[in-house]
Amino acid sequence: MQFERIRKNKKRKIVIGGILLVCVISAITITTTRAKYKLTQNLKLAEGNVNYKTPDLNMVAVYQGEGNNDTDYTAIETVPTSGYLLNSTRSYCAVGGTKDATIGIAYSGGKVTISNLVRKGTKCYLYFDTIKDTTKPTISNVTTSITKTEINVTVSATDNEGVTEYWYQLNSNAPVKGTGNTHKFTGLSAGTTYSVKVYVKDAAGNQSDTTTKSVQTTPNGQTSDTILAGITVKTGTPTFSIIATTDKGVYKVSDPVYGGYSYYWRGAVTNNYVKFANKCWRIVRINGDGSMRLIYDGATCHANGTSTEDSIAVAS
Repeated sequence: MQFERIRKNKKRKIVIGGILLVCVISAITITTTRAKYKLTQNLKLAEGNVNYKTPDLNMVAVYQGEGNNDTDYTAIETVPTSGYLLNSTRSYCAVGGTKDATIGIAYSGGKVTISNLVRKGTKCYLYFDTIKDTTKPTISNVTTSITKTEINVTVSATDNEGVTEYWYQLNSNAPVKGTGNTHKFTGLSAGTTYSVKVYVKDAAGNQSDTTTKSVQTTPNGQTSDTILAGITVKTGTPTFSIIATTDKGVYKVSDPVYGGYSYYWRGAVTNNYVKFANKCWRIVRINGDGSMRLIYDGATCHANGTSTEDSIAVAS
């Protein structure tokens, strides 16, 4: 009997000890948890107010096009940065499917500004039209060079968006679209006056004013033709800033003043002596219209090509 009591008492002590151990662990856990939350509550997380809202504006659709009708527009993903204007008539914002005329839409520098936005759920539809070029090109100068059978035309023109087409007309013939700012009329008659007309266009189709010039081709049988016969002519413009001390020959260059081509005798040449009005002269240049510029070489012509001291310059 004594042995049984001892066993029961021992079991009771074990049970009581286990209960106490559980209580101690629970108390420690609760205390630690409360201390943790108490510490977290004392942390300063932010200054001021932090607001979060559902977006009040939706850019539902953006279109760009020519603006002539609805079919001209194409849907795009981003607002165009240049070359377009906001179509304020077509563009609008709506709330609940109803247009709100009090909402302002502005466009500048590739960005859209919405003003007076006061209700959430506003949806905006934006339309952008291509900027239309209405400025016509300007012709600043038209030059021509001529021969007996040709007229060469050179045009200088400007435009805010760039010149794209050059048109040339001779007399009443149909205008011809050139390949650039130069054009050549060929198969003409010598010594004949022609009316040359020029106008240009830009990419938008704007046309400049027409420039008209009266041009005469080189006549047949000029003295200059006889003088130049048999002479080898060089091309390219002489460098007049450098004095030529040797025979450089004769150069042929376009003449912007008289038209056609001018011929220059350059350096110590010996094939430019002529006799006129019983005086001796040397040819300096034949102008594009066939006239000549001479320098007086004295009353006596020198076969060796030397000049006299009383030379004077004359121009035709």
